[in-house]
Amino acid sequence: MQNHGDSAMSSDAFYPNSSHSQVQSQDNLKLSAFVSLLSSTQSLGIQEFSLASPEPLLANLLSPNTEFGDSNPKNFEKCSIPSLLVVNKATANLCNEKGMSQRDAAALSLAFPLFFDRSDVKNAPMILINNISESLAALVTSRMRSSKNALLREMYNRGDVVEARALHEVFEGGASKLSVYSLLTIVTSFRVLSMTGEASDDQIRLPVLFESTSDYSVLGTTVPLSLQAPGTITASVNHDGLLDKVKIMIDPIELLDDMMKKVKELVKNILTSAAVMTYSMSSSSQPTCGTFDSFEKTNGSKRAKQEILSWTATDKGSMQGSSDEQGQYASNSNHHPQSVLNGLYQEFDLSMRNK
Repeated sequence: MQNHGDSAMSSDAFYPNSSHSQVQSQDNLKLSAFVSLLSSTQSLGIQEFSLASPEPLLANLLSPNTEFGDSNPKNFEKCSIPSLLVVNKATANLCNEKGMSQRDAAALSLAFPLFFDRSDVKNAPMILINNISESLAALVTSRMRSSKNALLREMYNRGDVVEARALHEVFEGGASKLSVYSLLTIVTSFRVLSMTGEASDDQIRLPVLFESTSDYSVLGTTVPLSLQAPGTITASVNHDGLLDKVKIMIDPIELLDDMMKKVKELVKNILTSAAVMTYSMSSSSQPTCGTFDSFEKTNGSKRAKQEILSWTATDKGSMQGSSDEQGQYASNSNHHPQSVLNGLYQEFDLSMRNK
């Protein structure tokens, strides 16, 4: 009789009018609501400044069983969400022990979980948007350093010494470099892609999409940067209709690859705009940074733009980074990133359960 009942219950999932299907649909809506509430927005512009705020409604969806204690800080009722940090001290030792490339280490860092309970889950949206902002800043800084130095070398080799010095002054000239590029706004979004998921034992699993849209100011021009990566949310719903054992995962390989691609495009835009400006200002002995749109498009600036665009379109160092930094995010040829990460996820999971 028990087996027959289990079989009947499983078949109910395919009939939208069944009571089991209705309950499952309500449970799916709760998972979708929890994911959506993790979204956030932040404005860092001078004229419009607003930081992300807590979301108290998240605690209303989470079971009181999902809490931490000194005796078992990482219990099975945990709520875990990926950190979205590209550089994470928590993973540094393990990555060094495994001899991972920086690319694999960055992906693992992005996926490394943060744990929440009802007392602090309201802060999750703020933490996540700050972490993705910090990750983008770290990648932009790293690529800017290598790309800018390579571009300066190319300009010197071309004989454009005055322009090269002017470009260096733009980026290194004290407070003026702050207006070359800056983050204006960033929006993060978590959403369930389909209400038709997988159900096993007492858990439900639904597909999730993480998205982030940022606006950067590049010499007065707004440049957008969008990211996205797929993931899942897994949770169980207790007898009170609240979520237990919540686990959100975002594909770290896809997210990192998209971040690297979009940061590369942003840095190319920054350097091209700055180089065109410095060629336009080459007659000035003390160039200052201003709004790019305010500069007259002289023949010199058009020539510079053509040369810079032509050069940055090649495989030379400015867009690829120096030989040292090219290897930072290169995958270990002996190990596919996903297989390495899968093994490390299992190790993390086991190590946390044993604590």
